Amino acid sequence: DDRPGAPCPVDRVLAADGRTVVDVSAPHDGLHRAAAHGYDAILLALDAPDGDRLAVVRELRRRVRETPVLVIAGRADDADVVRALDAGAD
Repeated sequence: DDRPGAPCPVDRVLAADGRTVVDVSAPHDGLHRAAAHGYDAILLALDAPDGDRLAVVRELRRRVRETPVLVIAGRADDADVVRALDAGAD
């Protein structure tokens, strides 16, 4: 669901497994939080309507090199996957 604040099915699965999920809808907030906190992983929706998410992946990789950045997309083709990996996604 691309609506800000809408629950993501992956969020629900992680929370049900006892994981703490921090939902950040604005990319700049996510970049700040990722740099300030030691997260185990970052899950980023590529097809969100609010900006260039590949640029966010590149900046995340620059700021938090060791944290895995996992991307999800509802409508991705092979070229999208390659672009995300080239940007630094895991």
